[in-house]
Amino acid sequence: MKAMLDRILRIPPRGALIALSAMMMLLSAGRFKQSPPSATDDQTSNWWPVVNALLDGRGFTQCLPEYFPFCTEDSPSAMREPLPLLVHAAFAALTGRSLVAACVLQVLLNILALWLIHRLGQRLIGDGAGLLAAAIWAVYLPAYTTVLNVGGDQLATVLLLLAALRFERAARSGAWPDFLFAGLLFGMASLCRSACIAFGVAAGVTWFLGLGIQGLRNRFAGATALAMGVAIALLPWVVRNYLAFDKVVVGSTLSGYNLLRHNSAIAGEDYCHFVAAEEGQAYMDAFFVAHPQLTGKENEAEMNALYGAAGKKVISAYPGRYIKLCLYRSTLLWFNWRVNDAYGKPSNLFDHTMALQQAVLLGLMILGFFTLDRGKWPLVLAIALYCLLYMAVVARMRFLIPAMPFVILAGGAFLARALGKAA
Repeated sequence: MKAMLDRILRIPPRGALIALSAMMMLLSAGRFKQSPPSATDDQTSNWWPVVNALLDGRGFTQCLPEYFPFCTEDSPSAMREPLPLLVHAAFAALTGRSLVAACVLQVLLNILALWLIHRLGQRLIGDGAGLLAAAIWAVYLPAYTTVLNVGGDQLATVLLLLAALRFERAARSGAWPDFLFAGLLFGMASLCRSACIAFGVAAGVTWFLGLGIQGLRNRFAGATALAMGVAIALLPWVVRNYLAFDKVVVGSTLSGYNLLRHNSAIAGEDYCHFVAAEEGQAYMDAFFVAHPQLTGKENEAEMNALYGAAGKKVISAYPGRYIKLCLYRSTLLWFNWRVNDAYGKPSNLFDHTMALQQAVLLGLMILGFFTLDRGKWPLVLAIALYCLLYMAVVARMRFLIPAMPFVILAGGAFLARALGKAA
């Protein structure tokens, strides 16, 4: 293994990245051949109808009665984050609404992440570590499962990496425009997957507090500019949602639904498991029985608030069980532990291989944190906050994809240091 890694590090970086990109294209083509993109695929079935609604001039509209039973075909929706929908709609307009083309775009974003990982690794931890991290990303299996689905993970990953690159530059320059631009990028990533806001929060907190009281005034200006950038990015979506629902909605209107569905199990004895659709529907049916005052005219934002309040009520009744369930969800988030089983789809060899790969990367990340200097704290805090957000509500492996480049970078730092190739 050491000899193989040494050979990788001797390859000129540009040539290595081109070769890795070509390999990623071949692997993606293999996935396409094995499982051609379909409108009924897991995420595509939820995202693609909104893309078509945008192209048809109906805006962000969607009706999924399993989430919001009072909806109609033209109900305004904020279930899915807006930026990937807009990007896919623009691309679909150019490609005749081709679903295959949409998935090719996902592949290209996945490859772009490879180059950005290398660039960020170069800046943070050296050429060798950056190249190793890029090579690991090229064979990161979960990313190849999501490129077949229209969704927001690939775009969120790219935007987070761009935000991290700009934040690294801002930390060197101390210039408020760099912090503002970094904040804009963090905010845009949050408009692809809401939990990405954790990275913006971690960047601001570690910049403001990471060096003690020295230079606090100057760091306050940078942290404020970063926060303003995030707010500017989120503002159009907040305004749209207020106009559509007469209520402030910053992220997704599915947050309340997920809080209720995936935490209602703690009222029973066997609660440490992933709540699949059938079990979740039973909890939703019980919710509607307990709320006969509903008129049938409630919109997504109103239902989201009601779901959230009901979920919090269950949690407050069983705080100890909730904490235990949150800790258990770390296994769902990192390894997809028994998630497929919950849907009646027993895990296969590919699923076990992904779980093994996750275990290795988790171990390398932890070792990498011991390798990195004090500049590691934005990375540590961001990954921790991102994971905690999902562990608090609902978790499965594909949710972790936008954070994995940073996990891999930490692991790459350890491998490079072990090989004496950190710089």
